[in-house]
Amino acid sequence: IDVKIGTEIGIKEFEDCSVVSGVFRFNGNNIGNIGVVGSKRMDYSNAISSINFVRETLSEIFAGINL
Repeated sequence: IDVKIGTEIGIKEFEDCSVVSGVFRFNGNNIGNIGVVGSKRMDYSNAISSINFVRETLSEIFAGINL
């Protein structure tokens, strides 16, 4: 899980925001990212838990697909 706040995001228009993101995997390879953009005052604990749940679920779903 990656958390960037304000200027750490690197985009001037997002300096008053925060981004919480995480990758999901297929066969050990990163295949996508999921994230939340919100205010600097977001509930970080809830955002991190939610992103973690979704990325783990997506990884499990992709693990069950024969591509």
